[in-house]
Amino acid sequence: MDIYQQLANEATVSLATQKRDGCQILTPLWLAGYKGKLYMRTIEGSAKVLRIANFPEVSLAPCTWEGDVTGQRYDAVARLMSVDDPLISAAENALQSKYGAERTKMTHMMKQQGTALCYLELSLVI
Repeated sequence: MDIYQQLANEATVSLATQKRDGCQILTPLWLAGYKGKLYMRTIEGSAKVLRIANFPEVSLAPCTWEGDVTGQRYDAVARLMSVDDPLISAAENALQSKYGAERTKMTHMMKQQGTALCYLELSLVI
């Protein structure tokens, strides 16, 4: 199994983003694969989105829901997708297909709270 498929199949992945002082912040998250890229949805303007805007070089590793890394870390480049990016629909479908009812509940809760969301595309650097 290739690295892309391995990460796309993981239930939870640790995203490492870089702060201005050089230290890394690890965040467990859900992601899904589509046509060789990995996609995630997160809160617009969140700290990880701001860090990615400054330093798009990130890394990914399999992890537990609590964030304990369980496998090798791989380098990637993250891109904040514009709201009119045609791939958002495919990313949303891939994420929904992978996480199902659990994700539906989370999406409903975020909509009720008025949480603005954005999508990121992650390209592995191999």
